[in-house]
Amino acid sequence: MSSNHQESSDPSAENPLSTEKILDAAFGFQLSQVIYVTVKLGLADRLGDSARSFEELAADVGADPDVFRNLIQLLITGGIVVRDGDGNLRLSPPASVLRSDVEDSVSGMILS
Repeated sequence: MSSNHQESSDPSAENPLSTEKILDAAFGFQLSQVIYVTVKLGLADRLGDSARSFEELAADVGADPDVFRNLIQLLITGGIVVRDGDGNLRLSPPASVLRSDVEDSVSGMILS
């Protein structure tokens, strides 16, 4: 019995899941958790429209500096927080919706 169906020798042709997609999904989940923690701690509200030093912000939320450094690095990588020219932390403009005091806030939805 002959078949016109040819099998592919490329395993990725059978599975559209790539390393890039796996990493995107993993980072997406991680980023969603970091955003939740950011809203829960009120970091977006604490930053508001101003820049604050890492030390000041860590002390303000009562965070362990080593753990907080990891959180801030994830926020920077995710584009939620940026460093200004002085090395201080700022909320990125698109992340302003994480603040509770803005009209288009999504903080309530994130916490629910």
